[in-house]
Amino acid sequence: MLNMSKLFFLIATLSVFNVPYALSGNVYNITDYGAKGDSVTINTVFIQKAVDDCSLNGGGTVFFPAGIYQSGTICLKDDVHLYLDRGAILLCSTDTSAFPLHKSPMVALRTNMYSLIYAERKKNITISGEGTIIGQGDKPPYHIAHSNQHLSVVRPKIICMVQCENIRVKGITLRNSPSWMQHYLGCSDLFIDGLTVRNRRSSVNNDGIDIDCCKNVCISNCNIDSEDDCIVMKSTSWQMCENITISNCILSSHCNALKCGTETNGGFQNITISNCVIFDTYLSGIALEIVDGGTMNLININNITMNKVNNPLFIKLGNRARPYCKDIVPNIGEMKNIQVTNIQADNVGDFTEEPDLEFSHHNARFKAAAVFIDGLPEKNIGNIVLENFFIGYAGGGTKEDGLSKVPQNPQAYPEYSSYGDVRPSYGFFCRDIEGLRMRNIQVTFEKQDDRPAYQFEAVKQLFMEQVSGDISDVGQPLMRLVQCGDVYLDKGGVAVKKKNIEKDRDTKLHVR
Repeated sequence: MLNMSKLFFLIATLSVFNVPYALSGNVYNITDYGAKGDSVTINTVFIQKAVDDCSLNGGGTVFFPAGIYQSGTICLKDDVHLYLDRGAILLCSTDTSAFPLHKSPMVALRTNMYSLIYAERKKNITISGEGTIIGQGDKPPYHIAHSNQHLSVVRPKIICMVQCENIRVKGITLRNSPSWMQHYLGCSDLFIDGLTVRNRRSSVNNDGIDIDCCKNVCISNCNIDSEDDCIVMKSTSWQMCENITISNCILSSHCNALKCGTETNGGFQNITISNCVIFDTYLSGIALEIVDGGTMNLININNITMNKVNNPLFIKLGNRARPYCKDIVPNIGEMKNIQVTNIQADNVGDFTEEPDLEFSHHNARFKAAAVFIDGLPEKNIGNIVLENFFIGYAGGGTKEDGLSKVPQNPQAYPEYSSYGDVRPSYGFFCRDIEGLRMRNIQVTFEKQDDRPAYQFEAVKQLFMEQVSGDISDVGQPLMRLVQCGDVYLDKGGVAVKKKNIEKDRDTKLHVR
């Protein structure tokens, strides 16, 4: 049995070295290498030396005790665990010369890498602790007001890892990045858990987490408030983004909360998103996009609640065709096998922020708030299932708005606001789809809306069961069907009443 004097000695020893008892392996305290937590000293050389020694000696923990440690780029090595203790702050320098350019070895759209923490082709990397990393993106020279200025300034990311394996990022707080907060390109076996990200009012293009051409990824228990997308999956090369789970996150964005797309060359497959809360979001709560070629397949989204988002769900197959290298022009991609279930959203279409942010997006466009699912006439989206939706919209559209036309815009930047400020229906607008199943869908409006709740155009094999919605008192139909081929309605749904349906002669309506 350990006597009391030895126990007191052990506690005193741990207190002197300020190292958490839970840490294992060799511990390399950055202050032993000359680092000073005075917020002024540039500690890049001292921290890098600790990292190098840690890796060279077989791995262990590089320890940041309480203090404010300013630094330029730190290059992580194999088997290194960065641990930021409570009260420790890693501060990104505002001297841009402290961030050398790293050229990605992977052929991709984005190859110029500036970053505070950088790793390339390394394995067994961990960043954790109760400390904070601050990017100073709200300070000169990083702070910019408009997206067209971002190429003129060196703006480092906070964490950037390229083709790394077995990565863990856990528990830390990340604030005010000059650019994307985190970018993982071509990585595998990535686990992100329990992060707090505050990135909303520092600068433009401030994503929370970017998962790019990665596989075997688990993101959970994160709380993210960002100027740009909170969590976004990209595919900026030939390599697919696949085998990904996102769960139990709280998200708020000046752009989209959860997105799969924008850059889509390699495509996306086998992805699940569940049990997330979204609020105060300018654009879409959920955005799924294929616009630069690639295939999106096997997407399952379940149990999402939203309050004050300006669009709940945006699904777009387009043909922007931006190549990831100059010699390869992508063909039109493919979207299929997408299931979205158990979605509750309220106050949709009326979120404004005071004061309005000065960056690249806009306040509410309540007449364009409808769920938007849009393929192409030459390439339909295939096999979509929507089930258990309860959405409360701001409403306020007129009968004239209900006659508006939605442009195809196959080359437009993919976001719901790129397709005009008005939709002909307030709840759902769906076009160019083959195989759409909707069950237990309810939409309502706060202000009277004289548009149909649902409009379907060129949707083949449309199945609806228990689909309902608010109808104004001016005789507008609940649903409009345009060139839809075979449409199957259940007998118990509100939509079965013929007076609530407007259809053209090309649509064959089957009541079951």
